[in-house]
Amino acid sequence: VRDAGAVAPYTALRGRLTLASQCYAYDDGKDHRRPATGTVEDAGHERVFTGDGTSALQVFSLDADLANAQGGAQDIRFENIPQGATVLVNIYGASRAISTLMDALPQTGLRER
Repeated sequence: VRDAGAVAPYTALRGRLTLASQCYAYDDGKDHRRPATGTVEDAGHERVFTGDGTSALQVFSLDADLANAQGGAQDIRFENIPQGATVLVNIYGASRAISTLMDALPQTGLRER
């Protein structure tokens, strides 16, 4: 059942989440993008994030929608991520579409990171 008021308790978090997002994406909190440690490849049916294999913080930068060419859901695959590393995916742009199959993330333990 849709409930328009379901998000009401969380609307006050919007400003805090925006500030946190800027901190994650930018070294200076404004416009200097945090350097990527890995690469992102659009393989059509999936987006492949390949880490550097060593950094404790695996940073990926994407200047595109995270969706397939038709705007539908796209699989996500992470490769070469060290055990225990934190994964940060920064998606840049004023308005981006995100459509993924995160509930089916195949790599055990990555969802939590």
